[in-house]
Amino acid sequence: MKVHKFDLIKFSREIFISFTHEAKLNHIVYTFITSKEEVFVFGDREKLEMVLFNLLSNAFKFTPSNGCITVEINVLENLVVTQVSDTGSGVSNQARSKIFDRYYQDNTRHSTTGFGIGLFLVKKIIDAHHGVVDFQSDLGKGSKFTFGLLHGSTHFEPEEIIEDKSMLLSSKVLDVWDDHQALEVEQLANIQEEVDVQTLDITTEKKAILLVEDDDDIRIYIRKIFIDSYLIFEALDGTEGLALAETHMPDIIITDVIMSGGSGLDLCANIKNTPELSHIPVIILTSSSSSEIKLKGIEHGADDFITKPFEKDILIARVANLLKSRTKLQQYFFNEITLKSVDFKISNEYKLFLERCISITERHLDDSDFNIKTLADELATSPSVLYRKIKAISGKTTIEFIRYIRLRKAAQLLIDSEYNISQTAIHCGFTDIKYFREQFTKLFGMRPSDYVKKYKANLSLKHRVIRKS
Repeated sequence: MKVHKFDLIKFSREIFISFTHEAKLNHIVYTFITSKEEVFVFGDREKLEMVLFNLLSNAFKFTPSNGCITVEINVLENLVVTQVSDTGSGVSNQARSKIFDRYYQDNTRHSTTGFGIGLFLVKKIIDAHHGVVDFQSDLGKGSKFTFGLLHGSTHFEPEEIIEDKSMLLSSKVLDVWDDHQALEVEQLANIQEEVDVQTLDITTEKKAILLVEDDDDIRIYIRKIFIDSYLIFEALDGTEGLALAETHMPDIIITDVIMSGGSGLDLCANIKNTPELSHIPVIILTSSSSSEIKLKGIEHGADDFITKPFEKDILIARVANLLKSRTKLQQYFFNEITLKSVDFKISNEYKLFLERCISITERHLDDSDFNIKTLADELATSPSVLYRKIKAISGKTTIEFIRYIRLRKAAQLLIDSEYNISQTAIHCGFTDIKYFREQFTKLFGMRPSDYVKKYKANLSLKHRVIRKS
């Protein structure tokens, strides 16, 4: 047992939120009820995660579509009581006395997947907390599982109680800054205002980070970490965060799980389900170290997790690593355009996007009116959104992107057809032959004539002419 003092409401809400996607998919009315803003208890947070996660997993396993699942927390005189109730299949009479036994499975229920140790662990863990666990059930109508934790810490051995550093994060986060580096909140706000104004008038090579966090101390702390090297945008909740993502198309998003105006998991799901934004990597901050909770986050599309409290170097490294994957994506684009072999994989989403862009552009090779708007219309998006997505994926402007695809087709024609250089240039939409030669040389590292000599000659060696007698 590693016993900490922690806020049971916030702790439970984070686990509750991790099942919201599953509730939506199954059209389940999913409710969290409490009359308290915060309730502090002593307990082993990691083990209690297993308890609540198991109870919710069972509730979803045995509740059909259009059912109801509720998590309710009440404070009694001696106990803090958590209830997980559902309108599922219920527990049979023969199973009631054995439901908490190890390896026991109720074969009368609609699903028997698993090993029968979930509820055994629930009771084992609550017993170790000197708490109580019970259930009520009506077969075919549903179940209510309840566990209660005692107030205070006197029921634990002194050696079981350890200091929880995460409790210090919000209140002392500013103290971890070096005195000579620390900036007042007002100064940072002024810097951010200047950055926001500047972005209206100038461009920057800095990558952009969107911070979505309603805790001022944590948001300021993260801003302080990155503000010298990145362009920072900030939002206080998921709704505002989504709007800023659509406006600024950041290179990466960092968000907390629990926020007053919509969870980070919902924000992540919205980002990944929006075609124009789905390429943006999302890091989720969580107080949970549970692999089950992280798995739920991955189902929402999260690219990475950072467990609070975190070392700033870890966060910096995770951000750099995800942005490096964007660089690999741009290298994939370059290799694909220059017809080089690609020795790493990218997601099908990006691959299909590139293939669609190539296909549309190649269909319009001889169309002198083909432009950014035409490409955007055929992709069912706006030119501005298309620009930001292409820039993020390829590192190129939309005009450069289209020109590269034309040059790619030109390289193929120089090898696979009988067109000469001038005919190839005109066929691919280049009316200025000199400009075509310059751009081809810039992209492929050799003049078109040298490209033909190198690759068409090599290609001819691979073919044998079969003469008819």
